[in-house]
Amino acid sequence: MASMDRTTICMWSKERPTCLPVILGYRGRQLLHWEKRHVHKMGPLEMRRRQLKSQNRAVGSAEDERGSSM
Repeated sequence: MASMDRTTICMWSKERPTCLPVILGYRGRQLLHWEKRHVHKMGPLEMRRRQLKSQNRAVGSAEDERGSSM
């Protein structure tokens, strides 16, 4: 369970759909689908803030992902 929690945390902080389906499988795709709908509902300002946040964290969390996928 701990590894799954780690991947979901990665999803919310990083918001990069590329690697998540590989790690979480079908469940991950469902979560990503919900995430897309959720982001779509938000205003452009909020989306921009989240994008900047994910860009800032991308460098640090990319290494985490490599470790958890093995």
